[in-house]
Amino acid sequence: MPVRRLALALTTAGILLAAVGCTATDEGADRAKGGDGTATSSTKPAAECAKAAFLWSDVKRERKLTGVSELVEHDGGGELTVPVKGTGKQYPAGATGTFKGIKAEQAIAALGKHLGISEDTPLGQPGEHADTGSAQYLTTDSGPGGYFGWQDIELITASFTHPCVEGTGHVKTWPDVSPYALPCDERIIWKDEPGGMTGAEARTAHQAATQVCPKGSAAAEEPREKA
Repeated sequence: MPVRRLALALTTAGILLAAVGCTATDEGADRAKGGDGTATSSTKPAAECAKAAFLWSDVKRERKLTGVSELVEHDGGGELTVPVKGTGKQYPAGATGTFKGIKAEQAIAALGKHLGISEDTPLGQPGEHADTGSAQYLTTDSGPGGYFGWQDIELITASFTHPCVEGTGHVKTWPDVSPYALPCDERIIWKDEPGGMTGAEARTAHQAATQVCPKGSAAAEEPREKA
């Protein structure tokens, strides 16, 4: 049975937003707080900085479990509702460094482009954090049995240099939170191909299964790669 990405049934705790700007002052650098805090100033023309290239290093992409459900018993009829409780672990997005004529959002967008992430995929922006609050998700066409649900993110961190940034800058961001559900009586199977569960996603699914499913359940066994 393929992993089910779930539809949002109730509003989650939400993603917190904070505006980030880059405004000239007589005193020089303004502070603009992103997820980690970002120093900005407009001592160089924005057009000049926009043309300059970011040079990236230490890029890491890791799946992080952000929410887990309790065991949900389903009779196979109607919709299956899976309440997912957040872990409470915070993953703030942002960019740090002393910026001159650019914004933290530009660094995040440049990282997404560098990694080939579609512009249609929103990345966490300064002032946002990955939602780890409680939520309820639902799916249809599910057979009878015990189910577990979870949500996770791909946490992306990277360092960079740029002509309009003093020293080394750092970025932390993530694509959208991804909610899923699976039956406990089925083995977690992955294959790195479009539309399939990746090995990294299978590991967070397994983390959730070992917390929720009864001991000896197929989902609690080590994930297996699809032949």
